Amino acid sequence: KINANPSQQSLDELKGYVEQMGPECCQRAFDIALDEKKTSWSYIRAILRNKLAQGVRCLADWDAVEDKRKGDGEDDYWAK
Repeated sequence: KINANPSQQSLDELKGYVEQMGPECCQRAFDIALDEKKTSWSYIRAILRNKLAQGVRCLADWDAVEDKRKGDGEDDYWAK
């Protein structure tokens, strides 16, 4: 569904993300891209790059970042 014939560079980049974050995080990025109907490698790479910059190294980190983001948004709403 993503790309049946990815470039070697894309595969190398994906391998790097798998090594840094684990296959589960990479799978989640792919799932998000599929849900958004944006299946290009550049979109998936942007998701992974963003999460890595936020300190995500596993699914628990990812969930914690998302929970904090949701919590911050709710706090902002109620502060108004």
